Amino acid sequence: MIRFDYGTVTSTSDIAGRLHRLNPFQELLVTATSQTRGRGRSGRLWQSPVGGAWFSIVCPLDRAGVEATALPLVVGLAVRGVIEGLGVPSAIKWPNDVLVGDHKLAGVLCENLNGRAVVIGVGINVTNPVQDQWASLAQHLPDPPTVSDVISMCVGRIEKLLPVFLQHGLTEDMREGLARALAWRGEAVSVERGEHTSTGTLAGIDQQGRLVLDTKQGALKFEGGEVRRLRPVVVNCSTSSLEFKKESPTWAREKATHD
Repeated sequence: MIRFDYGTVTSTSDIAGRLHRLNPFQELLVTATSQTRGRGRSGRLWQSPVGGAWFSIVCPLDRAGVEATALPLVVGLAVRGVIEGLGVPSAIKWPNDVLVGDHKLAGVLCENLNGRAVVIGVGINVTNPVQDQWASLAQHLPDPPTVSDVISMCVGRIEKLLPVFLQHGLTEDMREGLARALAWRGEAVSVERGEHTSTGTLAGIDQQGRLVLDTKQGALKFEGGEVRRLRPVVVNCSTSSLEFKKESPTWAREKATHD
């Protein structure tokens, strides 16, 4: 893997895509001290100041048909493994975030390059300042690791999981790891896709990385969407009847640039 380290860039994934055109068969790693237009899903801006781990990996593909929904989950497993190894309990929020409590600490964005390669963008809050809805390693560790060490540890774990996934898909070990790590499993959630919202119990993830939602109409499977936990609210104290209310999203600093 060839490594490129930058200062301030628009996006490490943008740089990685351009470098891929010059090195189409080579695994690449691009890091930056800060990004001015780091991005998350649906075009949301990811604020990426100095003090965070911002990096992208380019992985050439030997075959078509890589499960696009599952890939961010596999990378999330690797990132969560590093965070847990540092002593910070965390969970994977389907399809591409790592949470500490209800606060977002890391995110993953995977982009396909014309079927010939995939760019894996990762952002992790390390010592950079964050707002209340977010989390950083520095908030939970008295002596947080350096950004360089966080990147090295994450890349090492990704390099171990990625070849196995590309060859075999989600293995049983990966699915078991995701089952243990999945945020809100067994809890009431809503899944929003455009103007349509489904509610039910988050049952887990299937072999393709789709979210499985148990509803009154049966099991529903989702390849994409926004998951929100529903918290019970007592609406009639005399009968103790309950209704569910959506929790505010913890990714509020991602500013939507387009639908």
